Amino acid sequence: DLFELAMLDSRSVTPEFEKFSLAELIHDVVQEFELQAREANVTLEVGPPDKAVSVYADISLIQRVLENLVGNALRYSDGRPVKLCAECHESSTILRVRDQGPGIPPAFREKVFTPFFRLENSRNPHTGGSGLGLAIARQLCDFYGWDIRLGDAPDGGLEVILTITPTPAGSQSDA
Repeated sequence: DLFELAMLDSRSVTPEFEKFSLAELIHDVVQEFELQAREANVTLEVGPPDKAVSVYADISLIQRVLENLVGNALRYSDGRPVKLCAECHESSTILRVRDQGPGIPPAFREKVFTPFFRLENSRNPHTGGSGLGLAIARQLCDFYGWDIRLGDAPDGGLEVILTITPTPAGSQSDA
């Protein structure tokens, strides 16, 4: 993780852009976690159902962001359900990752994007982690010009809101 963060900081990463289905990638990431932990209770909603959003980006970089977000949600939800909602629009896709864990107090919501920062008092210290996952996710989002924010989930816990917009080098469209 540290090496990856250093590479992102130095802009040594050369993305390989390709067009792919965002919904399919989200589904693949969810399946990956389902296979890792049979008790994982992850649901996925993509809507509206008549839109299949394609993104032009480096699929491995987006996958890294999604794996960090879903992995964190599962790690801190303490076995409670995790919900992913993707809202497909003409010019963007909004992905919401919601857990029912302890959440993150508003005063720390920007600090958790700082490398090595961890909330040991409100997060379970037995869950491990280096404090780099959200820092890497933020760096990748900044690279693409996307927005990542943290808020309160409707049913308690944390909601991560990722707004994916087209990159200048490509486009996002309904297929």
